[in-house]
Amino acid sequence: MFVTNVLAAIACLLLLRFYLHFKNIYRYWQNRGLKVIEPIYFPFGNFWTFIKRDKGVGPILAEWYEEVDSEVIGLYALNEPILLVKDPDIIRDILVKDFNSFTDRGVYMDKNDSLTGQLWKLPGHKWKPLRTKMSTCFTIGKLKMMFSNLLNAGEEMEIFLEKAAAAESIDVDDLCKRFTADIVAQSIFGVEVKSFKDKDNDFLKMLKCLTTGFNRKNMIKFSLQIVAPKFYDFFSFVKFETVNQVAISFVYKMVEKIMEFREATGAVGKDMMQLLIQLKKFGKVDAENGEKLPDSDVCLTMDEVVAQAYTYFFTGSETASSTLTLLLYECSLNQDIQRKVQEDIDKALSSSGGQITYEAILEMKYLNMVVSETLRKYPILQFLMRKSVEDYKLEKIGLELEKGTRIYISVQGLQRDPKYYPDPEKFDPERFSKENQANRHPMTYMPFGEGPRNCIGKRLGYFMVVVGAIHIFRNFNLSTFEDIEVPLKLNPYSYTIRPVNPLLLKVSQR
Repeated sequence: MFVTNVLAAIACLLLLRFYLHFKNIYRYWQNRGLKVIEPIYFPFGNFWTFIKRDKGVGPILAEWYEEVDSEVIGLYALNEPILLVKDPDIIRDILVKDFNSFTDRGVYMDKNDSLTGQLWKLPGHKWKPLRTKMSTCFTIGKLKMMFSNLLNAGEEMEIFLEKAAAAESIDVDDLCKRFTADIVAQSIFGVEVKSFKDKDNDFLKMLKCLTTGFNRKNMIKFSLQIVAPKFYDFFSFVKFETVNQVAISFVYKMVEKIMEFREATGAVGKDMMQLLIQLKKFGKVDAENGEKLPDSDVCLTMDEVVAQAYTYFFTGSETASSTLTLLLYECSLNQDIQRKVQEDIDKALSSSGGQITYEAILEMKYLNMVVSETLRKYPILQFLMRKSVEDYKLEKIGLELEKGTRIYISVQGLQRDPKYYPDPEKFDPERFSKENQANRHPMTYMPFGEGPRNCIGKRLGYFMVVVGAIHIFRNFNLSTFEDIEVPLKLNPYSYTIRPVNPLLLKVSQR
């Protein structure tokens, strides 16, 4: 009995010690004079919100952004203080001006995972040399090299739409997935899949498998990696599946087959895979059109090649697909905007002899404004993450940050803030006229991130959306059915912003 009482007393003391430890941590930001989102659920801090709520990290951060009127907001993830930054000047310091103090993202990395080499995940000291190499794959010259792949996919889509026009309706979400799947297959891997003719091809089926994997369980796992990476580190003895293993295997085998075929035949592709092969063999890619590329003698490993290929496989298709889907939705709701887009396209193409060229796209000012407004209202990256790699002082508010402090920036919150975008739910491309942009802080619009760690494929992704819109609106009109969802119900578990249900629109020939 005595021993039992002693053990019970020790357990109570340990529990009390544990509680007081967390209680002290949960005063960290208040002791520094910051406003906070109160951590209600011990010992989870604010992280419990991501478990109990039917929303992902992006929407919840946007809610907290709106809830507290302050330049910065204190949060807690388990036993770790983290900071949500709202002020555009402070954001510019973190992302651009003092980037060297915030080179890391602070996301969980499984050291045994073959995809640890994904560029977006890497800590700063590993990210920088790989980013330098990979940047050579995304120059304007390389984009022009792949431009014909975008046009080919667009032409296939037009043929498909002619049949849809006869039926008078189209599932635009499915349409956009097929379009971007064709582009990614051809531009990244040099594989022709013809998704508009074969909806059951393995490439498209695997992409759809990834997007249909957006569910509550996977969102909680993703939230843990993002918000509480130390949780994963603490329980590293447990094997957490953080990525789709079937998709990894699919990409790995595809990369191996492509490399073996080109090695055996001497074939050279005008695609991203060819550039990755060059980086694996020589540590650099061939320069074209007078491009000056950095020299390097450090080659990519096979795992690094597969990691980048997997990133382009998924994000290259998913981000462009969801953005184009939402653009078509908004243009269908706003017929006056759709007509202006068509006039803009017609005018530019008349000057290029009817050909869709890189230069003609640059002349489509209004279409580019529409794409920008789509990305404002429905940002690809709903939030950004950084981690301080040294002690740092936020000069504007005099706040000292300790080394290792993790930072969150709500892109969705910024881009829907009425202070910067009046009536933010309204779809208004005029927000991106030259005059209106000049009067707005640049850090209030960051759909591709900002600073050295911005999205490396933003130019390719942007042109995928633009080319898709041109091929649709130059020959077709889109409009809504009476039962269309307004506002559109969005998938709370998706890594990007996309509809939860099939999106049916009316389609007709112009």
